[in-house]
Amino acid sequence: MNPRRNSYRSKARVSGSTKSDFAPESFIRALKKGLPGFRLISDRYQFHFAQLVWEEGIKRRAHKTREGYISIGHRELERRFGRGRFKTINAELGIFETTPNWHHNAHRTAGQNSTKGYRLSPHVQALKDRYLKPRAAAVTRLVYLDSKDDLKTLKSVPAPIASKEYDDPLGVTATAWRNAKPFNRVPVDLALLRELDHTFNWLLKPANLAQHDLFLMTSVEKISRCREWGRQIMRLAQTDIAGRGHVIHRYAECRTGRLYARGLSLQTAPRLVRKAALHGLYDYDIENCHYAIFDQLATRFGYHTAAIKHYRCAPCGLLGVHRGLRDVIDDTPMNALFDQEAKLFTLRQIG
Repeated sequence: MNPRRNSYRSKARVSGSTKSDFAPESFIRALKKGLPGFRLISDRYQFHFAQLVWEEGIKRRAHKTREGYISIGHRELERRFGRGRFKTINAELGIFETTPNWHHNAHRTAGQNSTKGYRLSPHVQALKDRYLKPRAAAVTRLVYLDSKDDLKTLKSVPAPIASKEYDDPLGVTATAWRNAKPFNRVPVDLALLRELDHTFNWLLKPANLAQHDLFLMTSVEKISRCREWGRQIMRLAQTDIAGRGHVIHRYAECRTGRLYARGLSLQTAPRLVRKAALHGLYDYDIENCHYAIFDQLATRFGYHTAAIKHYRCAPCGLLGVHRGLRDVIDDTPMNALFDQEAKLFTLRQIG
């Protein structure tokens, strides 16, 4: 059933979006074309539904107990759509399939109690797959919602760090990173991503799945997800404002003070897709950086940190042996024993 024209216009002011939150304009058009009734809802609802569909594969949204479903908090739904509007519109348009309502039973364990799960309906998933098929000359324009809930085209790359965390109900304001200028136009290897996409297509052919069923049948969903991620990165690497071969990363400061990339980004992409996209670039991994920074700051202000220095400079001690053996011993009880001994060692040194 299609909604009546103007029956789902934005009726009340809801907390607005920012330039940090954007979506491909062509993806919204694809939903208008392929999903009956979608063009009749307001720009605000179109944008937020499109953004949820676009970011549906992000790992942080994965449901904790229901395989193949995602979680969307009730506060986020209310912020995006207003109270009760998501449920009403989704029931009409059939964008997400949902599990029964959240239920809590005091006699169940925490794992048995779960929030409502959402997954794309088969029709919307097919629309998304069709949209993501690689197109050599495709140029992606990004849009955002302005203060009047109208869709506007992004004219330039947004500032790298959001002044406030939009998705956090407590509204964390950037402080520690206010003057930082991280690199937010990330270069990616489009040629290698296309080659990886060809490999995924080959693996997902029925004949190949039948030939290698012992190895691949349990991984079909994983391969399909990786292919979808790769195609989304390719789309985002062909925007008019960042330039071909560059992906925009927009960062926010979380409550711990650390930065993380918002939305769909290489930071949360599957490892295989990330390695292909960043081929030819250096991968820096700073080991024990927090201990090193703490030690250097303490020394600068005249404090002596014997336990921290010992932890950092004793690679042949118990922790060093633990780290080495942990990688080669394929024995769960033994590894658990090593973990416990390492914790006791650390507590003894600090205490």
